[in-house]
Amino acid sequence: MFDRAGRALAVTYIDISGPCAETDFTVVDGAQRGLGLGAAVKATSVLALMNVGVEIFRTGGSADNAASLATNRSVGYIVDEQWVTLERSA
Repeated sequence: MFDRAGRALAVTYIDISGPCAETDFTVVDGAQRGLGLGAAVKATSVLALMNVGVEIFRTGGSADNAASLATNRSVGYIVDEQWVTLERSA
């Protein structure tokens, strides 16, 4: 998503392999966060890819980033795995 001057406001980057798409990242310009632009570009990418035969969509999201996880849920993603970080105790 770009503004009238051509500056990127929101971008989603996706790897596609056959019928599968993996969203590597979605970023939104700091001054534009909270306006739904991340959800808009992510949802638009899903719709566009469905129209060309992609059937499986995956994305990630840090448990520390509630906005990202909420965006994923709003687009229709379901959490099916979680990462665990282990640290050596002192």
